[in-house]
Amino acid sequence: MAKIYKISSNTSNDDLNSAFFEHSADIVVNAKSVTVKHISFPNLFPNIRAGDNNVLSYSVGATNTVLQVPHKFYTVTELCDYLTANVTGVTFAFDTDSGKIKITNNSGDIFVIREQSTIASSLGQVVLPYGISNGADYTVEYEPNLFSYTEVYLTSRVLSSGHNLLTDNGKRLAVIATIPITVPYGALQVYHPNIEDVDTIVYEEPNNITSVDINLTDSRGRTVYIPRNHGLDISLYITPTGSQIGTQTKY
Repeated sequence: MAKIYKISSNTSNDDLNSAFFEHSADIVVNAKSVTVKHISFPNLFPNIRAGDNNVLSYSVGATNTVLQVPHKFYTVTELCDYLTANVTGVTFAFDTDSGKIKITNNSGDIFVIREQSTIASSLGQVVLPYGISNGADYTVEYEPNLFSYTEVYLTSRVLSSGHNLLTDNGKRLAVIATIPITVPYGALQVYHPNIEDVDTIVYEEPNNITSVDINLTDSRGRTVYIPRNHGLDISLYITPTGSQIGTQTKY
């Protein structure tokens, strides 16, 4: 019969990031299959991320500047306020009528959002470079895109039967569950598979499990960030060899 193993970053992790840890306290089993039954973690994922979408590259006249926006979660008003405070002579404001960001240039020269601006699509501006004359207003093309992740991936080299997901940057991940993000920032994301065998891994050969490595990643295979004082909790049903898959004993 399957045994339930509950593992948590709160008891297994010495790192500052709870999305990556190894659990070995009470797991010693020659496994026939593993089923992911429950995953929970707080949605504290930033929507402006270093190395992803946090660079505003711009010029005022002949002067080029690269502004790196701090890695965190922003509302559209907070992001506009930050940019206004850090781009001299240029105001960013959210226009509630259009639902878009309006940029006002009073810098004394032409203001240009340059092609290297990874934050541009988050602001709603896709066509780059784009110049705004001194004294002019400009409303960006689209509504701001400040959504964080739409889904994240629970990966484990020990538990997975292979590197079964090819990411959009060509990396392969050992995914054991795909978790859609369905709650707003700050809320607890709880995941239960809707179909019993969606997240069941059946091994062709017995898998001798003595520890479990856990890594919660984005679609590019990069570890997401969960603060150390917030937990990533997982329940697994592990069926030992010689048992029937699907029968469970609770401990």
